[in-house]
Amino acid sequence: FRPLLLLRDWLLRVVGSRGRHVVKLVMRELSSPPLLSTLLAIVVGSIKPVQDLIFGKDAPLALLADTLNMLSGCAVPAILISLGATLSHGPGVAKVPLRIILSVMVCRLVILPLLGIALVIGSYKAGLFTPPDTVFMLVLLIQNTAPTAILVHTMSAVHQNGDQEVSALLFWQYLVSIISIPPYLSLFLWTIGQTYSPQQQQAGGA
Repeated sequence: FRPLLLLRDWLLRVVGSRGRHVVKLVMRELSSPPLLSTLLAIVVGSIKPVQDLIFGKDAPLALLADTLNMLSGCAVPAILISLGATLSHGPGVAKVPLRIILSVMVCRLVILPLLGIALVIGSYKAGLFTPPDTVFMLVLLIQNTAPTAILVHTMSAVHQNGDQEVSALLFWQYLVSIISIPPYLSLFLWTIGQTYSPQQQQAGGA
């Protein structure tokens, strides 16, 4: 984290006392492990020589890749345990206003899936990507219907910033998603059937 600390000190000198709080807040968010791991993944995924160092049988750092694969196998069970622990006590003691809960649920479980349909189908029609099969398209669409990731609660608990409120919002989102996901799943399957053509993909590939 040394480069981030140096950047923070330089920004503090530039903006003066008025912007110190904002700079500290931004740098704290930039130094969060999920964001750093995402940025590192983008770098590794974008640079072919770096990939060759880590992935492959003859890669010098193949042991690192094997270790990461082993750890990733534990990620889903650990997340499910964390989710169960978060939701086991209901919405918790936080007094989140009803309008906030409804607003978050409408945006996350109603509006965002519709935007996801427009983005995925629009990108496919524009030729920005070529899906290998219908399952690929379905996964892209389903990702937009899921409730907020449990990792958000973990981050709020680590930073001690509204973890009770986030827990309440997650509880209601996961409860309502039992009702909201099946209709969207039917809509996704119908949309894929109307827009995706395997014959057209084969003709385009030929």
